[in-house]
Amino acid sequence: MIILGINLGILLVLLMGLFFLGSDIGSRAEKISRFRQEVNSRVALNESLALLNRDYEQAKKYLPELENAFPTRDELVNLSRDLGIIANQNKVNLSTSLGSETREPNSKLSRVSVSLNAQGTLDNIVKFLNGLKTSRYFVKIDGFDLTRQANENFKISLTGVVLSF
Repeated sequence: MIILGINLGILLVLLMGLFFLGSDIGSRAEKISRFRQEVNSRVALNESLALLNRDYEQAKKYLPELENAFPTRDELVNLSRDLGIIANQNKVNLSTSLGSETREPNSKLSRVSVSLNAQGTLDNIVKFLNGLKTSRYFVKIDGFDLTRQANENFKISLTGVVLSF
């Protein structure tokens, strides 16, 4: 009986050791799994960063052209004159007013609010809008109101922003 008791004691100690060892292996396997996920995530981030750097180097060549595509802030002084020329070419009466300027943080691009009021026939107003679209100014229209007046004349009121560097 004593031998059986010793054998059971040894067996119990071995089973307890296996239990603690098994739980330790489980926690270590979980840590390894989390570590692998973190490593995979960092590898993916590094690959994305490398792609962004490559794309940035390619896009950097075009930055001067892009900056030249937008008028400078000083060139916006000519906006009313240039839009007046487009309006005269299309037989439209135009009044223009520039508003405040806003600039995004860490950006060279600025936005100047603009308000346009034009009167003329519908065909001439459409021609004026096409001329505005093909002008060197990038105008983002936020508000648009077209009203029919006497005879064949219409009045259009536009509000928006002009983009510049």
